[in-house]
Amino acid sequence: MAIRGSSDFDSIDEYETFIDDVVQRRNRRIMALLIDEQRQLQPLPKFESVNYEIYPVKVSSTSTFQLKRVTYSVPSRLVGATLRVHLFDKKLDIYCHGVHTATLTRVHASANNRGHQINYRHLIGALMKKPRAFRGGQWRDQLLPNEDYRQIWKNVDALLSADEASLYMVRLLNIASKSDREEAVGRFVLEGINLGQRPNIVDCEERFLKDEEWEFNPKVQQHSLASYQQILDEVNEYVS
Repeated sequence: MAIRGSSDFDSIDEYETFIDDVVQRRNRRIMALLIDEQRQLQPLPKFESVNYEIYPVKVSSTSTFQLKRVTYSVPSRLVGATLRVHLFDKKLDIYCHGVHTATLTRVHASANNRGHQINYRHLIGALMKKPRAFRGGQWRDQLLPNEDYRQIWKNVDALLSADEASLYMVRLLNIASKSDREEAVGRFVLEGINLGQRPNIVDCEERFLKDEEWEFNPKVQQHSLASYQQILDEVNEYVS
């Protein structure tokens, strides 16, 4: 780290790539010894050992739970439930009554700050009932899934009233969740904003939620009447 000049990394993947590169460069210096040592190694066990910790957690009324100084959100159907969490280095496996319910990405809290892992899809049902809560919510920034949505919020927050801006953002997130087209919804609205014509919510609903009309038009091949007459003639001949 001293040679690199910084211990800051943009992501865990970048950090792990850096460590792997350092290890590989050091191993190249002692490759002969490493190969000799590998010959002495025993086969790995057939079954993985337990590499997680188990914690019971209670889901609060806000559809969240606390673990290791980090707040995690879960689907709202789990409010009030006691869950069993298998805590791995990079993920959390969530179990409710013995059934695997969800997998969450693990977040590590820093020495001075608590961490958050909030998914707007988990909270959107409650927000649709009380959209005003979006503006003052402690996890507002975490509810916005990417930079497009942060730019959209910046726009509506500046140009609409407080209530209108909150309602617009909550309904937009609801469309993103229901349509399962998060990136497309955000891109569509932001492109409109950049052109000076922000799409209204009805436009977004019609574009991303309106079911395509489905009409049943079966293709039926009509046989000639002569073929039926031939069958009748054969039946009559057989009977007679």
